[in-house]
Amino acid sequence: MNTRRSFVLVFLLGFAFVSGCGDKLGEVSGTVTLGGQPLGAGVVTVFPERGSPVAGTVNGGTYMVPGVPYGPCRVTVTPLQAEPEVTSGPGGPRKPGQEDPAPRVKAGPAPKKSAGPPIPEKFKSVDTSGLATKVDQEKVTFAISLD
Repeated sequence: MNTRRSFVLVFLLGFAFVSGCGDKLGEVSGTVTLGGQPLGAGVVTVFPERGSPVAGTVNGGTYMVPGVPYGPCRVTVTPLQAEPEVTSGPGGPRKPGQEDPAPRVKAGPAPKKSAGPPIPEKFKSVDTSGLATKVDQEKVTFAISLD
């Protein structure tokens, strides 16, 4: 291989290394409190400056959102949506709202309602939450207070 080709190859490999072959990803985790108490259940969604939003669930006041691209991020907290009720009867399973003249029997236990006060509306929108963090390492701890 001649010197010119070697130089070009080394330059391209160096450029690929410096620019990165892919975006670095980190994990955002921490606690969520509402009224000074741990939030029982919810969804934390992280909106990175570049890339798609990534979400994780709140369970007992703690959350973890893996796979967040490095850089500034905005954050929202929304209620955990209960699964739609599916009923069954002589005609078999039906979707919510579908009529059946036979008495309805629930297919399983009723979904649990979240305990405690509802999440304030402002924290449900990326434009109004005011929650922001920066992912600049593999694991970032971000405590969220919904007060």
